[in-house]
Amino acid sequence: MYSGNYNFNLDNSVVFGLEREDEQMNYNEDLTGDKIRDAYVTSSYFDFQSRVTKNIYATFGSRFDEHSLSGNEDSHRATLAYLFDDKSTKLKSSYGTGFRFPSLYEIYYVDGVHKSIYAENSKSFDFGIEKSFLDLGLSIDASYFNLKYYDTLEAWNTSSWLVKNLPGTVKSQGLELVSKWKKSD
Repeated sequence: MYSGNYNFNLDNSVVFGLEREDEQMNYNEDLTGDKIRDAYVTSSYFDFQSRVTKNIYATFGSRFDEHSLSGNEDSHRATLAYLFDDKSTKLKSSYGTGFRFPSLYEIYYVDGVHKSIYAENSKSFDFGIEKSFLDLGLSIDASYFNLKYYDTLEAWNTSSWLVKNLPGTVKSQGLELVSKWKKSD
C-alpha cells in the first residue's frame, strides 16, 4: 500500500495511492484433499479536495480496481458542502458510483471451478444537514440517502445454492439521524 497527499495551496489538495489486496481460500471441495484458491485486486485512486469559496467545499475522486478473476471496475464520487458563517450549520451532499467484486467463496463455492460472475455495481446520492448547538453541547445530523444496486450476486436455485449475477435493480433509501450530546465538561 502507498498513500500520498499533495497540497497545491491552503485551499486545494489531492490524496492519491496504490493498493494490492490478496485473498486466499483453502477448502476441501470433493473430499480428495484441500484445494487452495486465490485472487488479488490491484487499485489506484485519487481524491481532489478544494475549498472553492469561504463557505463552499468540494471533492472529486476516482478509484480504479483490477480483479485477477473478475475484471476491471472503477468508481467515482463527488461531494459538495456549504458551511454557514457561524460554523454551526452545514449543508452537505454527495453522488457516487461503487462496486463489489465477488468473494472467492462466491466464485468457487458451487462446483469448485471459476464461475463467470462479475462485480455488483451501484449508484448513490445523499444530502443532509448538520447543526451544532454549542451552548447545549448538542449536535444533530440528518441525511437522506438513495442507493441502487445492479447485477447483484447470489440466488437460490430450486435444488441448491447457485451464485450468479441477477438482472434488475435493488433499491435502498432512507433517513439517517445522528445526535451527540455532551452533558457537561
